[in-house]
Amino acid sequence: ARIVGNTNILVNDGNITGSVYGGGNIAAVTESTTVTVIDAILSAIYGGGNKGVVEGNTQVTVNGSAQITNIFAGSNQANIGGEARLIINSGTIVNAYGGNNLSGVITSALSTQINGGTITNVYGGGNEASTTLDTNVSINGGMITSLYGGGNQANVNNSIITITNTISTPTIKNIYGGGYAGEVEGSSNIAFENGSVEENIYGGGYEGNIEGITNIIIESGIIESSVYGGGYQGAVYNNTNIIVNDGSIKNIYGGGYLGNVIGESQIQINEGTIENNVYGGGYQGNVNSTVIEVNDGSIKNIYGGGFEGKVEEETTIQINGGKVKESIYGGGYQGDIRKSNIILEDGEVEGSVYGGGYQGEVIEDVIIRLNGSKVNQSIYGGGYAGDIEGKTQIEVREGKVNKNIYGGGYAGEVRLQHHQGH
Repeated sequence: ARIVGNTNILVNDGNITGSVYGGGNIAAVTESTTVTVIDAILSAIYGGGNKGVVEGNTQVTVNGSAQITNIFAGSNQANIGGEARLIINSGTIVNAYGGNNLSGVITSALSTQINGGTITNVYGGGNEASTTLDTNVSINGGMITSLYGGGNQANVNNSIITITNTISTPTIKNIYGGGYAGEVEGSSNIAFENGSVEENIYGGGYEGNIEGITNIIIESGIIESSVYGGGYQGAVYNNTNIIVNDGSIKNIYGGGYLGNVIGESQIQINEGTIENNVYGGGYQGNVNSTVIEVNDGSIKNIYGGGFEGKVEEETTIQINGGKVKESIYGGGYQGDIRKSNIILEDGEVEGSVYGGGYQGEVIEDVIIRLNGSKVNQSIYGGGYAGDIEGKTQIEVREGKVNKNIYGGGYAGEVRLQHHQGH
């Protein structure tokens, strides 16, 4: 039977082996639905109906010590005429979805807000139910194992993840800007502030592709492993952008983990501590070209290329400030590139500068310009045990090198050399 008006469900306690639906069973609701759960054990909650349309908005709110297997802000195989909204303040949940289950269209918006609780998986989108809308996921607290801006085997338009600590410091194991085996047809966006990530942040998806750009902004917080501009075994068909304004990160990769970036990877570090390395490329994933800009902060090593990953075109590294505790490599770590450009404007390199890679080849030329930085060891036009097929060019206009300048490499061959000093 059709419901003319709103529906409101409040579950204070109990054990429900079936599902709770804010809407009807193959029956429409002409306005909006609200489901609130406090202390209960439930198999599934739907803000909407079971194959029944909700013409207005749906909202699911979880409080108390609720234990829930699956939560859907939307419906099971049915349309929603307005917005689907999910709010989790506490409880223990296995899967939380901002969208529908299996099918159905949400007309207005998808919104997920996590303020607390312990959750295994959070999806901005639906479960095998694609949407043409953007997803919006806001994390203010809680403990989450995997956070996806997209859906589970479901496509979304753009994905937006915002992580702050307005309520309590969130702890997340892995963050994916995209979905789990689902595409983001636009761009993915992650803004991270004052949280803690036990493992990694990926701008892309888990075995899901990103058609547009990935954007990651780190304002502060701790990432105990790595930040990847690309995905986990998923491709990015445009550029990747990573901006670090502060915080502590173990490694940064402009590319993906076993996933290719068809466009350019761009990394900008304005402050913060990178405990290990910055790679313009990916981890065993290819990138078209890379740009790394360092304005301040502390980094162990910088590689213009990837870790055992190829850069199809050129790499650019510009140092405007900050400190590199060991060395700079224009190329990759056992990964080949076409050309490298290193510009040293300011800041300090405690080790050496290599125009090439670490046991990685440069197919064409290398250019190094020293305009004001301090290099405590030496500058090599070539690589560290990596060959240069073209020529090396070193220009010294200003700055300081405490040891030597070599047109060639360290245990690596250079076909042509050119050194220019002023």
